[in-house]
Amino acid sequence: MPVVAAYRPLILLLVALPMLLSTLVAQERFKSVEYQTGHAGFRKKEWGRLLIGDTAIVFTTPNDKERARFLIPLRTITSVSSSSERNDASVGSKIMFGFLSRSRKNEYLQITTETPETAEGIVFKVKNSESLGIATKIRHRLKRLSGLESTSRGAGAAAEGHDLPPQQGAHLPQATATGGPWLGQPHGKIYYSSNCQAARELPEPIYFQTESEAQQLGYQHSQVPDC
Repeated sequence: MPVVAAYRPLILLLVALPMLLSTLVAQERFKSVEYQTGHAGFRKKEWGRLLIGDTAIVFTTPNDKERARFLIPLRTITSVSSSSERNDASVGSKIMFGFLSRSRKNEYLQITTETPETAEGIVFKVKNSESLGIATKIRHRLKRLSGLESTSRGAGAAAEGHDLPPQQGAHLPQATATGGPWLGQPHGKIYYSSNCQAARELPEPIYFQTESEAQQLGYQHSQVPDC
């Protein structure tokens, strides 16, 4: 028995490892992303990372701890696009460096969201040659989410013996970043029920519509009683 107890931490790690790996694989990370404008409460530009998950996009801090700054539920996204612009070198640069002065190319990712309460146009500046790829990956996640929801709705309607209503797709707002039954720490990895007193005291919380959304993004349920 003492031998089993000694190896218990290793056994628990081996059991949890597949779940951890599946979470990491489900997310795609893009570094050196600069938030530009568009999201309520965030007026200043800031550097970070984009995590694209199965149910949400998260803008995090640029360090390895990846603390969430804000979340964009996939169900609220109505359009995704990429663009680029080329800025010519300034007159001063041309005078100082002559033919060595070059124009700069910047690439941007635009995400438009809608909820019953509001609509946003969120803009990120990304690495050159990445904007189209990121936009394509987000569209793929949206399409996959739409297929999963269609299957779920179809199974539910069949079980209840009802005809399906017209398919509305994944682009209509069904979740919101400004409200939900579950609240996450803005600078941590713990989530709470919205009825919990500790949740009401969170500054700028991140909202989730389901516990699954929070858990897929690495959040853990609070151990506080009634939370």
